[in-house]
Amino acid sequence: VEFDLMARASTWSEAAELAKKLEASGFSGMLMTESSQVPWMVIAT
Repeated sequence: VEFDLMARASTWSEAAELAKKLEASGFSGMLMTESSQVPWMVIAT
């Protein structure tokens, strides 16, 4: 069984830090939602 985490949009550094923690915890991936804003636009700022 593989688990992914659904995360809110954040900065590049926050996303990278979260990805490292998730990988170390055994998660197989993460995804960003587009519910209130486009995630890559927020990450790019």
